Amino acid sequence: MIEAFLLLALIIVYTLFVSMSARKSIHMFQQNRYELVRFRQWQKANVTQTYPLYIMVCWFIIAVVSLVLRSFELRTFLILTVLAIQIINISNKNKYVTVIKPLVITNRVKRQLFTYTVLYVIFLCIVFGMVDNYYLFIFLLFVFNIYQMHVISIVSLINYPLENLFKKRFMNKAKAKLAENKFITKIGITGSYGKTSSKNIINEVLSKKYYCLVTPASYNTPLGISITLNNSLQAIHEVFICEMGADKVGEITELFNFVQPQIGVVTSIGEQHLATFKTQENIIKEKMQMVEMMSSDGLVVLNKDEKHIREYNITSPAQQIWYGIDEEADIMAKNIEYSKYGSSFEVVIDNKSYPFTTRLLGLHNIYNILAAIAVGRHFKISIKELQLAIKQLNYIPNRLELKRQKDYTIIDNAFNSNPVSSKMSLDVLANMPGTRICITPGMIDLGEKQDYYNKEFGKYFKGRADKVILVGRKQTKAIYEGLEESGFSMKNVYVVSKIYDAYNLLARIKDNDCYVLFENDLPDAFNN
Repeated sequence: MIEAFLLLALIIVYTLFVSMSARKSIHMFQQNRYELVRFRQWQKANVTQTYPLYIMVCWFIIAVVSLVLRSFELRTFLILTVLAIQIINISNKNKYVTVIKPLVITNRVKRQLFTYTVLYVIFLCIVFGMVDNYYLFIFLLFVFNIYQMHVISIVSLINYPLENLFKKRFMNKAKAKLAENKFITKIGITGSYGKTSSKNIINEVLSKKYYCLVTPASYNTPLGISITLNNSLQAIHEVFICEMGADKVGEITELFNFVQPQIGVVTSIGEQHLATFKTQENIIKEKMQMVEMMSSDGLVVLNKDEKHIREYNITSPAQQIWYGIDEEADIMAKNIEYSKYGSSFEVVIDNKSYPFTTRLLGLHNIYNILAAIAVGRHFKISIKELQLAIKQLNYIPNRLELKRQKDYTIIDNAFNSNPVSSKMSLDVLANMPGTRICITPGMIDLGEKQDYYNKEFGKYFKGRADKVILVGRKQTKAIYEGLEESGFSMKNVYVVSKIYDAYNLLARIKDNDCYVLFENDLPDAFNN
């Protein structure tokens, strides 16, 4: 009777632990864009976070002992020990219950949870078939505990045919709806970085004269674009501005065939998503695929200062408009100046110079504005209208967005980071008065070069920041090394485990009227 009670308690606690693990796995799978390759890379890098080493050792010892020894006392001891381990594990998983980006309970997540539950019920049926053999029973629990973090991969494979069917039906509906509006002008925007900012700026410029539909946030995948079209496209829309993301070969071709834009903007090409693209050549070819697929009546807007774009052998017959700052281009920015109030610069078009001002900060935003001016000119928007639109631009959320707090100012560049924009952000911080603080977890998705670029980022802090808070001891190791090598004052470098610790530390070390740059805000999947 005692054993039966303990066994029931064990199953209840064990099921609670599995449910928490399932939610964690699905959460991380969602943050890895439901892509198994990315998720498995995260699993490999975070195995001890997913399942602590001391728990694995305890389970292994119990499993081995249970197969060797036989006694009533041992059975009771084993069950009590496993119960204690599971309770400790559940307590550890609840240690940080607040997350940066919570799990979004979509229909897809519901289907994953259902499949996960079915698999677990099947496992329990098998385990209960072994209930007379306590030792094998314990051993099976051990095996499931070790491999439970891989169950979501099995769930993904089981659900793939159904998810693929939903995706195709959803995309076909969106494509048909887009085709019904025969007079809409479609703009596709791609690049390694700068896509979302350019999209938002182009939308603000064109919206002064045209009724525009724009993909929200970073909805740059087939499903994200489909959601936008199915939910929001109306006959009144004159322009559809579509961000096109890609982190592996073939995705731009799929998106181009889906949307079929008449205007294409390529903002940049850099070493982003190397973990999935593998080589720089693959990135270049993929990002320029939109240009190559344009027809003769199309238009492409290109960044002349980007070496990989400038040196690419374009064979497309589409019209080309080039913009830049350093290289001679059709539309250029000169005499750029920054202050805590924003940026001022001159735009040169057809050898004529026009003054522009904006509240936006950073050199990369100047490039984004130039792209918007190029598109605006194509839509017959006058210089005066462009000047007013650029002056009235709103801050782009989490992209060098100034946020005044009670006694200090945040420069929020938390959305994303890459080797180019991270340095530009520090250049902006360098121009700010008072104490300058940067909080960052560094960069990801850079493959084998990730440590190199993070280290170079660390070297760039000297003279641009006074204090640095690094978030994630393992993730920011290379940045720390770069700071040391540059001669940065290491007494002003702090390393914390979580972003919440960084907020608490900031409250202690900040001065009144200081500026705090938040450079990148990694999902929970990568913050370690």
